[in-house]
Amino acid sequence: MRSALLTARFEFPARRITVNLAPADLPKEGGRFDLPIALGILAASGQIPADSLSGHEFIGELALTGELRPVRGALTAALQARARNRALVVPRANADEAALAEASHVLAAGHLLDVSGYLARTAPPRQPRAGNPARRCTTRTCAKCAASTRPSAALEIAAAGGHSLLLIGPPGTGKTMLASRLPGILPPMTDTEALEAAAVQSSATRVSHWRAGSSARSAPRTTPPPRGAGRRRQHADAGRDLARPPWRAVPR
Repeated sequence: MRSALLTARFEFPARRITVNLAPADLPKEGGRFDLPIALGILAASGQIPADSLSGHEFIGELALTGELRPVRGALTAALQARARNRALVVPRANADEAALAEASHVLAAGHLLDVSGYLARTAPPRQPRAGNPARRCTTRTCAKCAASTRPSAALEIAAAGGHSLLLIGPPGTGKTMLASRLPGILPPMTDTEALEAAAVQSSATRVSHWRAGSSARSAPRTTPPPRGAGRRRQHADAGRDLARPPWRAVPR
């Protein structure tokens, strides 16, 4: 924080600084609070107008040079900012992802000086183009499962009715093949469902896999590792922080 402010030719206050990240019961990780903390220091020390912060939300990780790096959860933050009618300033690498919520509420910046210039009314903001939440459409269908008529029918019934599906059988009977065909026969997601799925994906990865300007909305899926690989992974993960499980899929 200190290096980023000094590199951007700002003054770092030579006194004790206390940053309040309440509420304390909400988990906080990563560098997404770097930008708002830096702006709070600048506003408290009178280097930028404090009243210009009203109506805005800020997320972004600060490099030592003052550049803004992408963070996770940009789309989730954009959805919450839109619901509260507030503008959201994000790193330039997160701009297209956050614009899936609504581009008019999203402002992109590449450096701390860009944000300070916008707040001081000396530099115009950059608004990303509105996007369309979509995923690459899978081409796997049940056309090649002619020998598995009953399982194929079960897949179609589960997909049409939104039912859960459990495949049981010895290795080599086609469970993985059938499960990989299920997303290909699911109906396209609605705009609301696509945004919800994109928000989960945004919170799980730094770079969103959702494309803008496409009409394909196939349901996301997660392929579990083989049984032996899963056991090796469990042994490899022993001793790590198990309080934070990986965000991969949310069942409906």
